Amino acid sequence: MTWTRGDPDATPILWLHDRYDDPVRNRVEIALSDRLRSIAVRSPRLQMIGALPLGYFWFLGPFERPELTTFGDGLGQLETLLLELCPGRDTRRAWLAGQGEGGTMALTLASLWPERVAGVISIDGPLPANLDTMPVHPKPMPDMPVLLLEQNHVLLRTRQALQARGSGVEHRIAGGGDPLQESRCWLERVLASGDAGTPAHRKRTSAIRAGTALHP
Repeated sequence: MTWTRGDPDATPILWLHDRYDDPVRNRVEIALSDRLRSIAVRSPRLQMIGALPLGYFWFLGPFERPELTTFGDGLGQLETLLLELCPGRDTRRAWLAGQGEGGTMALTLASLWPERVAGVISIDGPLPANLDTMPVHPKPMPDMPVLLLEQNHVLLRTRQALQARGSGVEHRIAGGGDPLQESRCWLERVLASGDAGTPAHRKRTSAIRAGTALHP
């Protein structure tokens, strides 16, 4: 299920929710940029406790090691949506953004379809450590702008893996503020620069920032 806001002809940005969240109900979360067509995507998987709904989820297992069947099913559904939005007949590429489990889905989808993705924002969502054991084929992500925003210092391996594929990664430790607001500011800066995905952008965004630089 999706909920859309913005010009239908604008570049789309997909917001992928955290485990047990509901972005279609909490619509305010997806307003990351007025320049883009914001699309909140809700997973069709609903976990129940008895007769009571616990919430929607993309896959079972920890974020860094998703269970293969549910993870693959979620990816397949998102791939279908991405290819409908960016069919390859033009140069349109979608932005992906997600929090927690949604961030993991966003990073993985971008690594499989970099030619259809303009950039990624992941808040507390790692790239799966077991991705190389799955029947998928991650591709190079040359100069793709990526924001990794976290609170617990767990995305170092993700940053290294993305940089190895050529992404221009900006890695920040949240300073107690609103991560969605930080994401909006970063996205607006990248969109305003007009050079997202270029070598100049990659050179700037490969720095690791948390107010002061983190050690690699």
